[in-house]
Amino acid sequence: MAINRAPWTALVDDDGSNLVGSVWNKAAIKTVLLDPIDAMPPPVLTTLRYGPSVVFPMAAGAYNALRPPAGDQSVLWQLQPAGTVTINGILAEADQAQHFLFNQSGQICTIVNQSASAAAGNQIICPGLTNYTIPVYGVVPVIYVAALPVWLVVGKA
Repeated sequence: MAINRAPWTALVDDDGSNLVGSVWNKAAIKTVLLDPIDAMPPPVLTTLRYGPSVVFPMAAGAYNALRPPAGDQSVLWQLQPAGTVTINGILAEADQAQHFLFNQSGQICTIVNQSASAAAGNQIICPGLTNYTIPVYGVVPVIYVAALPVWLVVGKA
């Protein structure tokens, strides 16, 4: 909804002499700015749908294609590595799919930036284009961008 500009248009600029022009006081600010803003409808917010958390028991080693849970909902992945784990890739998913990787262990869990061990569409780009270690009890969001096609780590724990 556009703001009604009629009150604004009715204001007259001063020519620099301070003898002409509209008085800009609290009443004018209220009428021209505040009242139209107050009358605007609230913004439309997008709601993300979250699915249940999924537990991932993991043996120590490298994972070239972690498989996302089925569905179109964001999911918390509870990663439970038994030893040091390297995540080279996540299987491609629908565009804009978003998940949260939670290192629920005392083990090292590293996401490898653009690993050659993962297929092109399954690769992950990390901040700073460097490998990223998910801290113990840290959560990191990832989102799939089909146009690239890669997963992006979009934050740090």
